[in-house]
Amino acid sequence: MTQREILFDSINEYMTALKEAGIDKVALAVVNEKRSIQKDHERVAVEHIYSADALAYKSSAIYRFRAEGGKIDEAELTLAGAGFHVTRRNRNIT
Repeated sequence: MTQREILFDSINEYMTALKEAGIDKVALAVVNEKRSIQKDHERVAVEHIYSADALAYKSSAIYRFRAEGGKIDEAELTLAGAGFHVTRRNRNIT
């Protein structure tokens, strides 16, 4: 069985697809830390990364929606308000 990933640009499209698939649990994988980012061959910069992936899984399909910056808390509240059980996970490296 092949696993596939379905990406969504809109949280409303994401929630509709989850409801159609009968999914009611979502993991919110949050990154909030400074990371070194390779800018070019000789240069590395330290950047603050603040993003979250809303992830759900069913029948070998991963449903993913990405929220960044100030939209993370808003996405969590929107999902919870729509009846989804949201579990927040830390994805920091350090």
